[in-house]
Amino acid sequence: MKTSVVMATYNGEKYLEQQLDSILTQSVLPDELIVVDDGSTDNTRRILTEFSLKNREKIAINLIFRENNIGYIGNFIDGIGRATNDLIFLCDQDDLWHKEKIKNSINYFTINPQIVALHTNTSIINNKNELVRKGSQEYTKTLEKVSLAKFIKKVNYPGMAMVFRKNKLYSRLSELYKITKLPTHDWVIGFLACLLDGFYTSCDIYTYRRDTGENVALNLEKNRISSIERRIEGIELYSLYYNFLKECQDDFGFSILNLKVDKYLNNARNRIAYLREKNLVHAIMNINNLSYYPSLMAYFGDILLLIKAG
Repeated sequence: MKTSVVMATYNGEKYLEQQLDSILTQSVLPDELIVVDDGSTDNTRRILTEFSLKNREKIAINLIFRENNIGYIGNFIDGIGRATNDLIFLCDQDDLWHKEKIKNSINYFTINPQIVALHTNTSIINNKNELVRKGSQEYTKTLEKVSLAKFIKKVNYPGMAMVFRKNKLYSRLSELYKITKLPTHDWVIGFLACLLDGFYTSCDIYTYRRDTGENVALNLEKNRISSIERRIEGIELYSLYYNFLKECQDDFGFSILNLKVDKYLNNARNRIAYLREKNLVHAIMNINNLSYYPSLMAYFGDILLLIKAG
């Protein structure tokens, strides 16, 4: 099974060499590395060029240096489109890979041909490569199929831990990118895999995600109950994904009516309203909509925050 690593870069000179080294030291090397740079102005392109010249005999390397910045979503989708192999590994510019990541991922897809996309666990490291948090995705099973109903309860499926079959997903992913604004490329990949009954997660940790202090998703996770305004930011983030689902349902003909997307959107609006009004009674009464919260913890987190706000 041939593999392509698709990396998107933008002004990533600080940790890029470490990320590239963790790919080059894999027990099974990728067949292809595609790097699409989105107009970097630091030393990123020099680092990539030197790496390519040094390692071209080990793996096929394709560098694309874009003059105009198109954003990380378009950058990744362009890179996926350029990949010549079917099994795609997405890669950020500042993380680290476990040396068995490619080998073990190939094994999963070989033994389980029904897998369309696989999302594995991650650990968080700091700028000194020190472990901050182990198993940040909190997956508990070696391999678990995720239903669409369960999938939409969560918006954080970071792409650097995503592996998928291009021939199953790219055509529709590219089509959606052309006709609407995607919330993120990685979440949409998981969503499309769910529609094909082939999205799986694993508790195996193959990616060490670096917390640089600039990662929006990590910051929202750390601050999710630290203030009402930050809580509302998180709910508004979820609403972006719910609106995308509604658009897929209403405008693009996706058969997802059973998800009751409108109820998720209404519940998000209810949460924002009672948080802004600091209305504890309304929050408690909203237990009738419990199934439309991301989790039970989210419901009780709202209540705890309102009690503290007093």
